[in-house]
Amino acid sequence: MAVATYIMKSQKLILACLVLLSGVGFVCAEPDNKKMATAATQPASFTGKKSQWKGFDRFDYDLDGKNVTVVVPKVAAKDTPWLWRAEFFGAFATVDEALLKQGWHLVYIGCQNSFGSADTMKRWGKLFDQLTTVHKFSTKPVLLGMSRGGLYVYRWAADHPDKVGMIYGDAPVCDIKSWPAGKFK
Repeated sequence: MAVATYIMKSQKLILACLVLLSGVGFVCAEPDNKKMATAATQPASFTGKKSQWKGFDRFDYDLDGKNVTVVVPKVAAKDTPWLWRAEFFGAFATVDEALLKQGWHLVYIGCQNSFGSADTMKRWGKLFDQLTTVHKFSTKPVLLGMSRGGLYVYRWAADHPDKVGMIYGDAPVCDIKSWPAGKFK
């Protein structure tokens, strides 16, 4: 689908957030309907350590030795859309906060500095399965790849194109040889 067609059909909030940020590249797929869900369709609650993040409930728990963070909206949107951050939880979180206010969940698994390795992708697969089966999250999350987080999201998308709603790349690293700062060209 052409980018222009996608932009015309996509949710205004996502478009507004992308326009506000400079240097953003993205790959698109048709989004799910984002109407607010009824209480009966709310996803299963999370276990783990509960705290607050920007006024929303935050849950942290262990998955195979890595910390998973899930931030829960006040009321989940229909089809339980979610933003999956690859790196740098909480950094430049304007989009994260705006989507939470619209009923999206925010997800992060702490696999720092693993650069989208095969082991990390196995962990992502396990987390994806858990969130989409137990918690009934959408099977097409939006992947946020900031800086070297781009290595994670593009690898996931290449391996699982049917499990990606959209990629939001904020100055993403797309080739490990170019990181850091283009030193290895």
